[in-house]
Amino acid sequence: MLIDSFLVPPEVEAAYATIIDSILAASDLNTISEKRIRKGLQQAVEYDITPQKVGKVISKLKYRAWLTSMAGGHQGAHYGSLRQV
Repeated sequence: MLIDSFLVPPEVEAAYATIIDSILAASDLNTISEKRIRKGLQQAVEYDITPQKVGKVISKLKYRAWLTSMAGGHQGAHYGSLRQV
């Protein structure tokens, strides 16, 4: 299997998920943009994440958070593995 150096490794993805969950928990899910989430993530990790493909990670977590909030769940809960989406 070829590995794209720009893809986010699973262990990094898990760390990012925790950070993104905290950003989503403090945000209005109807108005927060991927760009704002990406900026918050980059600020939290303190390095440039531009070359990494984090858009799908952000989209999955935002969608899962939105579904959870629509179902009456706690908006800030961790939503499990991204690979399940």
